[in-house]
Amino acid sequence: MSVTRTLDAPFWEIRQDGNGIKRAYLVVEGLAVAPNGVEAYSTGAAGAFSNLPKPTNYNGIPTVQYGLPPIVAYERRVGQIAALTGLASYSVPAAADVTLLATFEIMVTVSGTHSFQTNLIFTDTGGTGRTIQLDSAGVNAQYDVQVGQAQGAVPYCGRLYSVRCKAGTTVSFTTTGTFTSVTYEMSGTFLQVA
Repeated sequence: MSVTRTLDAPFWEIRQDGNGIKRAYLVVEGLAVAPNGVEAYSTGAAGAFSNLPKPTNYNGIPTVQYGLPPIVAYERRVGQIAALTGLASYSVPAAADVTLLATFEIMVTVSGTHSFQTNLIFTDTGGTGRTIQLDSAGVNAQYDVQVGQAQGAVPYCGRLYSVRCKAGTTVSFTTTGTFTSVTYEMSGTFLQVA
């Protein structure tokens, strides 16, 4: 039996065999792939794939260096009425320092008397804990570190920040400030680029 699919681009497909071993197959547009097709890569005892090639093209866009930056942490919280901590918390692997791209978005759904900022909490490669106030822009506004009531109930878009984090530490977003009569949603994302 074979599986035929119409695809937009080549991709890796993960399948588990009868012995519980996961195997990766390169599936190419227009080709039928048999369930027992040629194995490209398989998992070891720990279940992790190794030696998969780095993608050189994604949807017609060439990739560089490490291929695609994987999203290593994403979280969205809704109905927030106070400061939050640990949003999109990511534990940096102990093996090596990493470079992350960090971004966030806030949607004020109920505007009251509020003035707060978003912070990025991390440990630099020298081992020093750091807190950086991040800026964002509301509708028709310039970038500012404060999310304030003057804009009303609108979205605030954060910039994209690059940060180098020490191995074996944690990175996350927090909010601090005044949260009187405000309700907001917030999402945070970390992408690993090196």
